[in-house]
Amino acid sequence: MIIWPLLILIALLAIALTLILIFTPISCPKPAPCPPCKCPGDHKRILAAYYTFYQDPNCSGDCHPKPCTATILSDPEVLNSKLNLVIINPIAPATDGGVTLSYINGVYTGEKSESDTYYPPPPAIKQGIDDLHSHGKQVILSFIPGSSKDRWGQGDAWMAKFKAACQKIMTDWDIDGFDWDCETDGCPPRVCGGSWTQQSCQDLALNIFKTFKTLKPNPGRGNPNGTAVVTWTGELTWQLQSLDNMSPFVPYVDFFLTMNENYSVVDPHALYKNMLNFSEKGFPISRIVNGIKAGGCWPGSNGDGTDLQHFETLLTTKIDGNQTLTDVSAGWSIWNLSRDFGCAYGRTTTPAKNPDNTWLGDSKTCFTCKSGDCPKGVGWFSAGDQWSFLKLAEKYFAK
Repeated sequence: MIIWPLLILIALLAIALTLILIFTPISCPKPAPCPPCKCPGDHKRILAAYYTFYQDPNCSGDCHPKPCTATILSDPEVLNSKLNLVIINPIAPATDGGVTLSYINGVYTGEKSESDTYYPPPPAIKQGIDDLHSHGKQVILSFIPGSSKDRWGQGDAWMAKFKAACQKIMTDWDIDGFDWDCETDGCPPRVCGGSWTQQSCQDLALNIFKTFKTLKPNPGRGNPNGTAVVTWTGELTWQLQSLDNMSPFVPYVDFFLTMNENYSVVDPHALYKNMLNFSEKGFPISRIVNGIKAGGCWPGSNGDGTDLQHFETLLTTKIDGNQTLTDVSAGWSIWNLSRDFGCAYGRTTTPAKNPDNTWLGDSKTCFTCKSGDCPKGVGWFSAGDQWSFLKLAEKYFAK
């Protein structure tokens, strides 16, 4: 029959084809190299700046009437800058639950309260938020918790009241999210006391970030997936030494904005080492935002900060092969816009302590928008030309 030879022929052809496939080398295309710090996943970089009402030259000092009617948030240079994120500082958790805006209202309206759960937005700040949004920038409010060691011991009822106040502020102020700026003893997770164990304190800090992430921004605000923008301001070393594992925080914190050891580290290699050590706890280095304090007379804390020369060194030095700190991190933050406005400001203004700076006046100093050499004395800074730090960051920072 003819069918058998045909079947044999088909079988022989199948065997031959199999042998060809086995012994023929297969050339697989090589995977494209990953861009620096983008393996695996996305690596978003931002340029952020804090805003502090108490150093706003339009609103602070004894020369300005209250309430303040305009802020530098609406300055054209800020609105047209490459800033992605503006962080308005500070608000605080209320002792009995909710949120207190007494710090802001102390300047804007003269009102203070530690028990109110909500304030309407001061008109000058609300106008600034609207202007920033109209120029494509995100805006969040920053919490600086107080130092009372047991003010956090109110349990679920306290947290529910806190969450409700945060949601109302998010909706009515039309903001994108919140920042947690832990600087004082008793602020979880830095130092916990009273009835709190270290573990319960860390759990509470995690619960705060989880609460922020459950808030619902208005349409078009927050992250592309509709969640709130949540950031954490703090130190990479001493402030969070008690935290051995940062991994639980990763799903709830978009960026860690480092205060750069109170803005005192100006050696890019030392800062990179701190970032690497911190990332070993489980928080990606590609989500750490480097921070500088604008307008310094010399590097360090005590009211001075970083000068332009040191900032440019941080921006341009290659610390990992051909990569800069900008390449490996999530970008930069500037503390703060008010210090970069070209105004001189001093906490101590008596001529006896600062004989070379008569232009600053007496103890009731008004902000003076003029640049000059760094004054002598603790607590001084001189910001130089207006927006010089912001412009320098934009020079080396690509969106």
